[in-house]
Amino acid sequence: MMPRSYHIQSAGNPHEMLANQSIVQRKNLLETIPRDLMSGLIVFLVALPLCLGIALASGAPLFSGLVAGIIGGILIGSLSGSHT
Repeated sequence: MMPRSYHIQSAGNPHEMLANQSIVQRKNLLETIPRDLMSGLIVFLVALPLCLGIALASGAPLFSGLVAGIIGGILIGSLSGSHT
């Protein structure tokens, strides 16, 4: 039995494809901000009891748990993003 050969066709210049993709991503970023904010709020509300519980269990003030939840939500919300 002879091995199959696979042909990979290039879709064009990789630099042009990357530039076009970044333009599309910037446009999509503005369209997904409301959904990203809503999902970030929901994740914050779900994580809030966990943050407060960890702060309480470790002997730290509850306010530090609240601040950790807010900072974590902002950081993850800004680095990730909606894929819809």
